[in-house]
Amino acid sequence: MSWRIAADVGGTFTDLVAASDAGRYVHLKLPSTPAAFEEAVAAGLDGVLEKANVRGEDVERFLHGTTVATNAVIERSGPAVGLITTEGFRDVLEIGRLRIPNSYDLFWTKPVPLARRRHRLEVRERTAADGTVLSEPELDALAPRVDRATRDGVTSFAVSLLNSYVNPQNERAVGRWLAERFPELTVTLGVDVVRELGEYERTSTAVLNAYLKPVVSQYLRRLVSSVEQRAPRAVVLIMQSSGGMMPIPEARENPVHILESGPAAGALAASRSASALSLKKAISFDMGGTTVKASLIEDFEVAYCSEFSVGSDISAMSRLLRGGGYAVRLPAIDLAEVGAGGGSIAHLDTGGLLTVGPESAGSAPGPACYARGGLRPTVTDANLLLGYLSPRGLAAAGISIDVDRARRAIESDIAKPLRIGVFEAAAAIHAVADQRMARAIRSVSTERGRDPREHALIAFGGSGPLHAASLAEAVGIRVVVVPPLAGVFSATGLLASPVHLTATETVAEPLDDVALTAAMRLLDRLDGSLRARLRATGFSADVVRSARSLELRYVGQAYELSVNVGDTAPNARSLAATFIELHRATYGHGDDVRIEIVSARVTVAVAEAALPQVSLPASEAPGHRTRRAWFHGGRIDVPVLRRADCGAGVRGPCLVDDPDTTVVVPPGWKAALRSADLVLEALA
Repeated sequence: MSWRIAADVGGTFTDLVAASDAGRYVHLKLPSTPAAFEEAVAAGLDGVLEKANVRGEDVERFLHGTTVATNAVIERSGPAVGLITTEGFRDVLEIGRLRIPNSYDLFWTKPVPLARRRHRLEVRERTAADGTVLSEPELDALAPRVDRATRDGVTSFAVSLLNSYVNPQNERAVGRWLAERFPELTVTLGVDVVRELGEYERTSTAVLNAYLKPVVSQYLRRLVSSVEQRAPRAVVLIMQSSGGMMPIPEARENPVHILESGPAAGALAASRSASALSLKKAISFDMGGTTVKASLIEDFEVAYCSEFSVGSDISAMSRLLRGGGYAVRLPAIDLAEVGAGGGSIAHLDTGGLLTVGPESAGSAPGPACYARGGLRPTVTDANLLLGYLSPRGLAAAGISIDVDRARRAIESDIAKPLRIGVFEAAAAIHAVADQRMARAIRSVSTERGRDPREHALIAFGGSGPLHAASLAEAVGIRVVVVPPLAGVFSATGLLASPVHLTATETVAEPLDDVALTAAMRLLDRLDGSLRARLRATGFSADVVRSARSLELRYVGQAYELSVNVGDTAPNARSLAATFIELHRATYGHGDDVRIEIVSARVTVAVAEAALPQVSLPASEAPGHRTRRAWFHGGRIDVPVLRRADCGAGVRGPCLVDDPDTTVVVPPGWKAALRSADLVLEALA
C-alpha cells in the first residue's frame, strides 16, 4: 500500500492529511510554528505516520502548501534586494500604474518598493521594440556600483532590461557577468520569470522573485531535509498560485510562483466537490485562523487571472481591482481574501464601533480561550462562548480550552464599553465577522457580474462551517455544502492536484489568420520547452497533457481575457466570436471591432491518480447530546449530532460536530447527507 501525505501551513494551524491508494485517510491539525514553519510540518509528519501506523518508506508523495512566501512580503522579512535595469528606467517601480485600489480612500499610500532607490542600478544598453540590439550593456561601468550595493548588504539582484521579453540577449549577458564577477549573489533574470509585454509588471515580478529567493530556498532546503529523514522515498512537491504542484528545484529558482500556495489548493478541492454534486455554479469559502478566501466556480472549474498583487490590505485578484500592492504578472487562481479568520481580533474603533480584524492573534499567543497568553477577544472566543464551537474539536488539535478566559476578554473589551451583555457582545462579533467576510463573497460574485443567489456555498476551513449558513443568509445564498474533512480541506486539495508548469510569451499582433498561425507555432514551441523541463525533473512525457490559451483584447484596451484553444488552430473569425462572448459575460458588453492577440500561454500537467472519495467512518457513534447555543437572540439547548446522524435530513437549530470543525444549522435550515457531503438548504 502506498501513501500520499499533504501538509498545508497556515498562519494559525498546520494541517496534514495522509491518504492511501486503498482509500484510507488519516488527518491531523496542530498549531503552526511561525518562527520556523517546517518544525510544525515535521511534527505533523511524525504524527500522521504514527496515527496511520505507516512506515515512512511507504510514502511516495509529500505535497505542500505554504504561506512562507506571502509572509515574507507582508512582514518585509526578506533580504536587501537590488535591481539592474536599462538607463532611464530606474524609477519604474516607483511610477507603477496610475491605479489605486480604492478611489475614496484618502489615506492610501503606495507600498515602498522592495528594492531601495540606491540599490536600483542603471546600465547603458538598448534593445529596440522589435528585438534589435542597438547597443550592448556597458558592464565595466556597472561593476563599482554592484560592488557598493553588496557592501551595503544586498545579497540578491533582479535584472530587468527594456524589451528583453522580445530579445533577452542583453539581459542574459548581464546575468552571465554577475555570475562570473559576483558568484556569491543570488540572481533573477526577469525574462526567466515573465516573458511578456508590460515593463512595470515584468520588473515588479522579477524583483519579488529576487526578494523571495533566499528566504524560500532556505525554507525548502530545511523542509526537504526533514521529509527525507522521515519518508526517504517520497517525491516532494509544492503548490503554485495557479493551482498545480511544482517540483522543488523549480520552486527554489522561481519562488514567486508559490505566493498564493495554500489558498489555491482549497479552491481546487472545492471545484472537485462541485463536480461530484453537479453544482455548475458555486463559491468556495475557506475560513481559517487568519484570513477568509473566496473563489468563483463555474461549470465545475475555478476562475483564473493573469495578474495579481501582494502586500496590500486589500487582496482581490480581480482584473477590476488593482494597484494595491506589488504587481505579479503570473497566472493564478482568482481569489478574494480578507483578514477575518477565527483568530481575528474584535475591537472598538476610535468612533466606538465594533470591528473585527484584520489583526489576528495567530497561533501565538492565539485567542484568549487558548490560554497561551492571548488577552484580546477573537472570533473563536465569540463562537466558543455562543456554544457553536466544540471544545473537544480544539482539544483534538492539541489545544486546551478555557471558556472563562474567552468570557473575560469579550466582557472587558466589548461588552462593558458597549454596555451590553457578554453573550450579546459575542453574537455581535459573530455578525460583524459575517459582514466582513461577505465582502470576499461579493468580490468574486457581484463585482464580477454574477448573482450569488444562483450559487451554492462550499464551506471549509476550521471556522468556515461555523459561519457558512449565517453568511449565506447575508448574501442570499440558499445552499451550503460542507465537505468531509472540512477542517483540513485545503490539505486534501493538495493530494490530487496535478504537477504543472506554465509559460507565456508576448505576441502583440492584430487578430487575423496570419497572426493566429504564428501564435499557434509559438504555442508548439512553449509546449515542447515545458515538457523538456518536466522530463528533467523526473516526470515521464507520456503522462503529460497540455492546455493552451491566447490572451486577447480589443485594440486600445489595457487588460485582456484568456481564451482557450486546442492543438488545432481555429480560424480568426471563430476565435473572435468566442472572445466577444467572453467579454460580454465578463463586462456586460461585447462588440465586433478590432481585436489583438496579446500573448500565448501553455500549461503542461502531469495528473495524479484520483484518490477514492472520503467516506464516513463506520464506527462513528451517533450524537445524543445537547449544547446551549445562541440562536435568534437567546440561548437554548440544541441537539449536537454527528454527520452520520443527518441521514435523509434534520432541521435546525442544531449543531453537527465533526472531528475538525462544527457545522452550525440555524433555524430555517435543514441538513442532509449526500454521500459524505453535508448539504444545508434554506427552508423559506
